[in-house]
Amino acid sequence: SAFALDTDGKNLYVLDPPGNTVWVYQGDYGKFINSPAMFFGQQVPQNMGTSIDLAANNSDLYLLFEDGHVTACSASRFEGVPLRCSDPVTFVDNRPERQPGPEIADALFAQITFAAAPDPLVYMLEPLTRAVYFFSPRSNSLELRGQFRASVEQSNTLFNNAATAMTISPNRNIFFSIGYQVFFATNLP
Repeated sequence: SAFALDTDGKNLYVLDPPGNTVWVYQGDYGKFINSPAMFFGQQVPQNMGTSIDLAANNSDLYLLFEDGHVTACSASRFEGVPLRCSDPVTFVDNRPERQPGPEIADALFAQITFAAAPDPLVYMLEPLTRAVYFFSPRSNSLELRGQFRASVEQSNTLFNNAATAMTISPNRNIFFSIGYQVFFATNLP
């Protein structure tokens, strides 16, 4: 139902909710000719059938679920060291009167993507408010660093529907679509 290329371009991750797994194709310079391997061993996150999107950063995998929670898994590069997953991760929301927890109270995310070094960030699309939230990934949490959304004036004149998709370019421009229109913003962190 979704796929993601990790930030170093070596692995392609394919989300298979009905199969209760994520498949990993190891590649070499954009060629993925070998059969896939299952990402999860014994520790498969609960409710994989409700997963809707994924993002990858080398050996770290982030799964987004219908209810807005995220699972973060880190595969070891050392043989014999098991996969570690935080299910769910804790969202650390430092805005006034917000508490850390498994979700952001006023957001139901529909898409997740990862932008790599020099400042690795996880970006998540909230379609109803047409906002893109960005987070610093930690071992078992995502710390809210900010969000991008149109000004009230732009929102009232340009946007009539929910956002449908977003992506982050290598030079950190953000592109998002609303209906049949594509918008972009520059100077992202």
